This record gives sequence, C-alpha cells and structure tokens, in this order.
Amino acid sequence: MGNNATSELKKRVMADDALYQRYGKKLEQEHKGEFVAISRDGAVIISKSDIEVLQKALEEFEAQKQRVLEVVLTLRWEIQELQNSIDRIVFELYGVSENELG
Repeated sequence: MGNNATSELKKRVMADDALYQRYGKKLEQEHKGEFVAISRDGAVIISKSDIEVLQKALEEFEAQKQRVLEVVLTLRWEIQELQNSIDRIVFELYGVSENELG
C-alpha cells in the first residue's frame, strides 16, 4: 500500500472513529451486542444482525447519496447559468465577444 493510500486509510479510520464517538458511543448501553452503521450526517441503523445492518445501510445511505448528488447537479447547473449571465454582461460592458477572446 502506497503512502497516499495509507494516509487516506488513516484519515478514514479517524473520521469513522469520530462518528462513532459522536453518535455510536451513546448507544452502547441500550444496544449491547448489536451492530450499528452510522452515516456521515449521523443517521444510524441498528440491528442484531450485521448482514441486516449492512444491507439497510447500503440501501438507505445510497438513497441519501443519490439525493445529495441530485441537489449538487442542480446547483452546478444554476451556477453555470449565473456564470453565463455574468459573462454576457461583461462582454457587453467591454464591447467584446467570446470569439474575440479565444
């Protein structure tokens, strides 16, 4: 494993530990012997079955990821539209065309 991969793995372990300390630790007493999956935003899935936790986490967290990606794509499109408007204003202000800059 290269240094970069090792560094990324260490960062991931630290981030996962921080998530557990923040959201999972308080569940230990009430859910002793159970498994937990914790999303980056703190959503938890708890079950006595590790397979069930994994399956539910893959479904639920993937759905969250898809919703976030949809929002990101919409925002990117809106930003691009704003940039296009700004470009048109600047070109008009300085009396140049996009072709003249190329």
